[in-house]
This record gives sequence, structure tokens and C-alpha cells, in this order.
Amino acid sequence: MQYTSSFRDVGRGQNVDEVLVGGALKKITNYLSDPFSSGLHKLSFEWVSEGGISKSVMSMVHREVAGKDHIVLVSGKRERKINLTEDWNKSVVEFVEDKITFLLSLFDFMVRRDEDISEDERGESFGHHEVTEMVLDLLDYDVLRNEYNEAYIYFFENIWDSKFRTDLPRGKIHRNKSGNFFIVSGPLDETNCTIFAWEEKPLKAIRDFLVLVGKLENSTLLPMFSPEEELFEPYPDVLAFVYSKIFTQQHLLPIIRKGLERYDEHNYLDCVGSMGIAGEDILTQIYETLFREQLDKGLTTGQLLDEIQRRVGTLFKAPEPEISDVANLYKEVKEGLEGSGDKGEIALQIIRALIGNFHNADKLLFGKIDKVNRPEKKHSIFPARIQNLLNDLIRYRNAAAHKSRVPIGPYEARRSAYCLVVLFMWWDSEKAKVSWNSDVQQIIKDFVLRNNQK
Repeated sequence: MQYTSSFRDVGRGQNVDEVLVGGALKKITNYLSDPFSSGLHKLSFEWVSEGGISKSVMSMVHREVAGKDHIVLVSGKRERKINLTEDWNKSVVEFVEDKITFLLSLFDFMVRRDEDISEDERGESFGHHEVTEMVLDLLDYDVLRNEYNEAYIYFFENIWDSKFRTDLPRGKIHRNKSGNFFIVSGPLDETNCTIFAWEEKPLKAIRDFLVLVGKLENSTLLPMFSPEEELFEPYPDVLAFVYSKIFTQQHLLPIIRKGLERYDEHNYLDCVGSMGIAGEDILTQIYETLFREQLDKGLTTGQLLDEIQRRVGTLFKAPEPEISDVANLYKEVKEGLEGSGDKGEIALQIIRALIGNFHNADKLLFGKIDKVNRPEKKHSIFPARIQNLLNDLIRYRNAAAHKSRVPIGPYEARRSAYCLVVLFMWWDSEKAKVSWNSDVQQIIKDFVLRNNQK
């Protein structure tokens, strides 16, 4: 199931720190850095369209408008005349029967009325659609409160708080009193609904509330660690909400934002391209920080990685045995025979040199044979996981840049974003572990040792 959101709306009207409940940022960061380990919790259920509280609400509405061709709604000093057309009735039915937002608005209104919270104090949390406001003006809240008292109490204790918002667009992280959650599909999309969260509690609150108002059946609530396609489904939209908290280097933010915007537009090639450009920036930082020299501009992701690996390899490369030029030995023999020195001692020195030369030649030859049969051990500053993710990012980046036959779709775009997030978080963490007073070679050797321990 693929879904999209408008990147421009992600976080609009919301302060990330206010929306995230408790330690939610840490949980979301854990998900972004390792979805397979942290996993998600998934609530799936079938939406009951015409039943439950919707039936009671529609009965009240029909009773209020029966025999009328219009109604007048008063809001403060303003009066509105509403013509009761077929289109009006259709829109009301849709909102009442198939919008979670309407249910939340209804109970939010009742709580705020009971808590004596004024219109001004409601602020953005009460940003209802005008149809919802019309319906709310037609209801008898005391009757609904008594009929659904258990649901009301549960809503107040487990879902509502002073920062609660009733609008639940997809592509945003939402909150209730029990925690944060993320809607993948709601009742307006299809009968089968899906909501994700980073813990069970907020999903349980939603499920139990919907049961109490008769709008849910055949639900499952389970942790999810696989399949990968489903686990990664909300990844770009979750990243879009908190990317400024993840990427602490300001110059990277426009690049990440562009990539996420392109994903939202279904332009997956450019999304991968942007993630690749950000990856190249990070690899350049790694090279120039560790080797203390500037790199040539215009290197690709793969070339940058190769250059880092090559330079690291030179620090661990054993010197090859030195083989003397045999011509020099002939010269020494000639000088020894023509000279006045001890011929025996001179011969002994020459024999030693010959034997040493033969030994080094054998050592060099057998060393080369061993390299063919047994590949030389490669040293890397990157742990195996980062190396594998870099290989993925390079493959996707090359495919996007050259428009090769390798397909670039939503899955590859999500994986590219994931590879970039993990690379940045790893590098950001590694910098804090380095003893920067050590010499360059020792710092690099410590990197290799630290990141390649079994």
C-alpha cells in the first residue's frame, strides 16, 4: 500500500517539540537509524461506516432539520444561512460516518465544554472543517454524553490533553495523551485502516476508543519487524518531520529537504540524486577530517569511498622485500678481484648478498601467489553495516545518475534516505569518540580497530 503526503504540510502549524510526547524523539530516531531493530507497532482494523455513534449523530441531525429547507447557525455575532440541499446532506453523511477527525472533534468539543475552555483558548486544536462545525451546532451533547459516557471517560483519560489536535492528516506525526502515532490509511481511503506507532500504548488508546463508539471491528495490534517494504513505508514522511533534528549541519538541510520534496512528487530519481549528493558531502568531510587535506571537487560517491579506502590501506600495507640489482653485484665482484683487499672476505660478502637477494625474490614471488589464492585483508574505517549501506547508496546513486536499467522507485528512494541517515549518525557519533590530540595515522588506525572488531 503506497501513500503520499504533501511535504509542504508536514509540521505546518506544529512545533515538533510540542507534538512529540515523552521520549518520542528518541524512539523515532531509533526507528530511523535501525528500523529492523526498533520495529513499529501496527494497528489494522475495519472501519464501521454507518454504525455506532454515527447512527446516533445522524438521527439527531435529521431530527433537527426535518421539514426545513434551510437552517441558520449563529456563531457569536455572525449568522449563517445553510441551504439543506442533497449535496449538503451527502457531505454531512461523509464527515459523520467516515472521518476519524469528526469523532475526535465531537469528543474534544464535549471535553472542552465540560472543562469550560473558551473558543479563544481552543486555538488550532479546534481547527474543524465547516461541515464538522455545522454538525456540532445541531447536536444535543447531554444526550450523547449519557449514551457514550464510557467512551467519553476513556477519551478524557487516554486520548485528550490540552495540546490535543483533532485534525489528523496523513504525512504528519500526531499525538494523543498516550503517545505518538502515524496514519497510513484512514476510512476515507478504504475500509481497511492502518496506523503505525513506535509503541503500543497510543494505538491501544485509539483502538479501545473506537470500539467504545462502535466504529471498529476485526482489529489486530502487533509489533512489526518485517517485511522490509512495509516497515519502511512511512520512513520518508517520518524523516520529513524530524530531519532538522537528525542532521545537525545546517548546510545539509536544503539538500535533504529537496530530496524529500522530490519523493513527495514521485520523482524518485531526483530524490535518490539528492540523497547521493548529501552522502558525497559526508564522505568528503570524512576524508578531509581524517587525512587533513582537501579533495578534488567533482568526485562521485563511489570515487570518494575508493579514495578513502585506498588511503587507509596504505597505512597498513607491509613494505615489499627489497631486491638488489644484480648488475651491482657484478660490479662488486669486479672491484673485489681487482682490488687489494681480502678476497675471501669479499667473496663472503657477495655470497651473502646473493643469498639475501634470492630470499627476497622468493618472498616477493610467493607473496604475490598468496594474494591470488588468498585475497589481501582490507582495512576500513567503516564497520560492515556502514560499508554495506554505502554500497547500496552508491548503486542507487549511479542508477539514478545514469538512468540505467536498475529500477528506481519508492523502495529505492526510501532505502537511499535510510542509508544517508545511518551514515550521518555514524559519522556524528564517531567524531565524539576520537582523541583529536593523537597524530593522524594513530587516529585512523584507531578508527579501523574500533569499527572492525568481531
